[in-house]
Amino acid sequence: MEPTSIIYDLMNELSQIVAQKKKLEAQEEELKATLIEAMRNEGLESISLDEGKAHIQKRAEKDYGEEIRELEIALKERKNLADDMGDFTVLSQKASIVFSLPKS
Repeated sequence: MEPTSIIYDLMNELSQIVAQKKKLEAQEEELKATLIEAMRNEGLESISLDEGKAHIQKRAEKDYGEEIRELEIALKERKNLADDMGDFTVLSQKASIVFSLPKS
């Protein structure tokens, strides 16, 4: 079955938006890294301008030890088994589109 022109047009528009989004996300990451460096060079932890607010956030990488790691692995295995066995209750469902750009 051939897609209608509206489907073609929507897919074309979506592909352009997704490509722009990926490009903008890469630019965003570069700008954030540059901004962090500039703020640190000026001794700033936060700044508020008409354009927006920014603050340097620190996140700690945590290790809870072998016992917790083993419990997490066991829990994931049990959840996967429950999925495989159908031993779960569906609370709700929603439809969404999974879209990917063609590989270039």
